[in-house]
Amino acid sequence: MNPLVRIGGRHFLRHRAQLALAVFGVGIGVAAVVAIGLANESASRAFDLSVDSLSGRATHRVVGGPGGLEDDLHRRIRTEFGVPTAAPVLEGTCRALLPDDARRPTLRILGIDPLAEAPLRPHLGAFGGRQTQLDVGRLMAEPGTVVVTGETARALGVDAGGSLALEVAGFEARVRVISVLEPTDELAARGLDHVLVTDMSTAQDLLRRPGRLDRIDILVSDSAAESLAASLPEGTRLEPAERQRGVLRDLTRAFRINLEAMGMLALLVGAFLIHNTMRFAVVQRRPLFGIARALGATPRQVFTSVLGEALVLGCLATLLGIGLGIGLAHLLLGLVARTIEDFYFSMSVRELVLDPAVLATGAGLGLTACIAAALLPAREAVRVPAREAIHRAGLETRATQGSRRAAGIGLLLLLAGVVVLQADDRSIALAYTGILLVLLATTSLAPWCTGLLLRASSRPLGRLLGGPGRYAAQSAVGSLSRTGLAVTALMLAVAAAIGLGAMIQTFRGTVSTWLGTALAADVYVTVPAAMSERTSVQMAPDSVRALEALPEVGELSTYRRVEVLEATGLRLELAAVRASSRTVEGLSMLDGTEEAARAALQNGEALLISEPLAWRLRLGVGDELVIRTDTRGNVSLPIAAVFRDYAAERGWAMLARARYDALFDDDAVTSVALWAREGTTVAELLEATQDAADRAEQRLAVQASEGLRVASLEIFDRTFAITAVLRLLCLAVAGLGIFSALSALQLERRREVGALRAIGATPRQVAVMLTGQNLLLGLCAGLLAIPTGMALAWLLAAVVNRRSFGWTLLEFGFPPGVAVDAVLTAVAAAGLAGIWPSLRLARAPLSAALRDE
Repeated sequence: MNPLVRIGGRHFLRHRAQLALAVFGVGIGVAAVVAIGLANESASRAFDLSVDSLSGRATHRVVGGPGGLEDDLHRRIRTEFGVPTAAPVLEGTCRALLPDDARRPTLRILGIDPLAEAPLRPHLGAFGGRQTQLDVGRLMAEPGTVVVTGETARALGVDAGGSLALEVAGFEARVRVISVLEPTDELAARGLDHVLVTDMSTAQDLLRRPGRLDRIDILVSDSAAESLAASLPEGTRLEPAERQRGVLRDLTRAFRINLEAMGMLALLVGAFLIHNTMRFAVVQRRPLFGIARALGATPRQVFTSVLGEALVLGCLATLLGIGLGIGLAHLLLGLVARTIEDFYFSMSVRELVLDPAVLATGAGLGLTACIAAALLPAREAVRVPAREAIHRAGLETRATQGSRRAAGIGLLLLLAGVVVLQADDRSIALAYTGILLVLLATTSLAPWCTGLLLRASSRPLGRLLGGPGRYAAQSAVGSLSRTGLAVTALMLAVAAAIGLGAMIQTFRGTVSTWLGTALAADVYVTVPAAMSERTSVQMAPDSVRALEALPEVGELSTYRRVEVLEATGLRLELAAVRASSRTVEGLSMLDGTEEAARAALQNGEALLISEPLAWRLRLGVGDELVIRTDTRGNVSLPIAAVFRDYAAERGWAMLARARYDALFDDDAVTSVALWAREGTTVAELLEATQDAADRAEQRLAVQASEGLRVASLEIFDRTFAITAVLRLLCLAVAGLGIFSALSALQLERRREVGALRAIGATPRQVAVMLTGQNLLLGLCAGLLAIPTGMALAWLLAAVVNRRSFGWTLLEFGFPPGVAVDAVLTAVAAAGLAGIWPSLRLARAPLSAALRDE
């Protein structure tokens, strides 16, 4: 065996704690990447199976406006337009009312024509015969009947022939399960999970949409599609079936990219820990490398041996990280799925998919990070002449000079980061590249800044603590080759943690302040539904009339949220507003005046658009937005104002209800805002509104503005729960990093401690001095982490959020508590990390400490 390999193996066997901590630190970084990748991939896989199952072999789909399509259009497409392979679809969501009141799982209602399904979706069409022994006639002839998969039936606790209570758009309904399917292929099993398949007439009854369809799926050639598109009636259009998949994927693109970037940040911290470990290993073995060089070892052999050690560490860390990542992915999967359902679309994600590509990517990143982190230490091991390697006389001098050179490189990296961030104000990839350059710049500057802080603290500590205090600072400066690395490792990890924390707190403060003004009405009424379903739920006309008749109501606004198409085919969320005189009070204007906004909503023809929509489409006051309508084709609407909004990341627009009614065949209402009549308190209005809701057949959610604000912040906190998990990972790596670095540093100072003991220092004095030095290094790391964390928080909040979602913060503030936490975390981590090695060194026999002298 190569002697250098034996030397490296024995070194790490003697420093098992250092080895274990380094491996575990990188493993956490790999785990974060793998867990996020698996959670995202599992959600994407569930989404793809659902779309494929429901789209089948369809090449195109016929869709309409907010009100959908007339069901007679299906017959006309098959007979008049000559497209025999066409199947109507009506979809909606509902909640299962189970005996366990706390659990109301979301289900999808899929209304189909079973006789038309076979050519497009064989797993749905003509269910009977050899597959399931289902009588299609029962599904079509018996109202209120559904079909579910076996897994769905077991989750709901229902068997074939059993009944199921549902809440659909606030109304209670009951259906009977006439058959339980046990699909043999994954497409049907996973795609139909938590789906109630029913006949079209039953679906229309459940969803209260008589005579309406959502779409008609067809299978045609491109030439036939062009002919059909020209023949469709006003207000309908033909689009490729694949477009829906792309639209929904685009909805979650920024969300997925941000998660992946947070995982890479954790891996970066872990990679720096490996770099720190290898640097210490090289520094500790400089005499051994010098002896090996003097005995004939070539620089290439030394270089290869160090990289080989890093590769072994990387393999161990990667294996550990993949195992931890799979476990962590089970936790993150629920958070990812919940966030997607809250904000984007309803879906069922029940199984973690162990995608080999994600596992390979995590392994590749872990190994690459370890090798890259070891390149500089390996280079350092071979560049030092054998004589100098044996003696440390010039090491610290070169370390000080190297810190100045590294600081110069750091300034160049910082400049490069600024240039990259300014290169394109919309690229998310460039934003994260700029953040990486800034973090690398701060790590390059940290050793030099550490030296400055330590030198500056020498005199004050001398006055405060006498000789031991002054010695602690000067000794740390004299070991800058090691103390600089320890402080840098801790600074980076703590800065990452506090940067994420400050970003979340700042953003939450912005949302809280915005909600305080945006929720201008006293009471809000809507149908209970997730945010992702806000464009599909409708209030019954009787419910709206009952609210309008309340004597406690002074003013009232109604909203109808729908999805419409921009002229280029881009989907937009539009709110038709029947405004009161106070509706505009809740809007914070970024562009345009309140008077212009009020005029636009009082039967005007202009639009109000939110900041994210203005950012995404590059629009402003005076521009026009062209949308497709049911009755007048493409209509160009001027923009009267741009308002601030944090509720919809893709943005939305507001249009006067009168103008909307003239453009779309849709009279539904989604929500109502109420203001108390003069002389009536908000509590009285809330009580009267709740009484009216209790008397209504439709279940309604009644909330005062303060209650709605609290509920909105709860959704915000739930959304950022994933980021909080990643922040804890960074803190874990921070603790591991400082413990590993300072343990190695203190244990390497055996001879220095022996010399102090030889000239009269007591074990207690040595322990106090070493612990004080650890606390001093932790303080330096915490102070350096504050500006780094502030920069990271600002970049995440003001740059990444802007490019990902299009909104700007009301104000950016660095919470003082976060800075205090940074210092306390760093000092505590350093102090705890140094207790064991300090006590061990202080109590070591004097002869053992001086044995090498």
